[in-house]
Amino acid sequence: MNEHLIEHEEFEAGAASENANCLFEATLAKAGAGGVASIKINEAIHAGLFVVVCDSPFHCRATDAIVGSVTYFKSAHATREEAELAASQCSDEDCEDRYYVLPRVSLPVRKAAPTDDLIPF
Repeated sequence: MNEHLIEHEEFEAGAASENANCLFEATLAKAGAGGVASIKINEAIHAGLFVVVCDSPFHCRATDAIVGSVTYFKSAHATREEAELAASQCSDEDCEDRYYVLPRVSLPVRKAAPTDDLIPF
């Protein structure tokens, strides 16, 4: 077999597996990135505070591909109004990040309107 062809095939196989390995490492890093933040978020909510959190996309360092999103703790406040104000001020920082307040407002559940099963169509 041609020596140059073997080198070319090895190069192509190595490049593909390197990108796959980078994405796999980024997926593992994403899984561990939100661990400390989720503990802070849960502790603040359990203490009765309103928490501003940030959902931010998590990128692979090598390929710049988006692997997923990570939720980060931003701040904790005594009232929902303070938290909403802080979240709205943070929203101007980065267009990729999404800020919101936890715990979420529970909306009333609407019952479905009664139906008339005797309609012929």
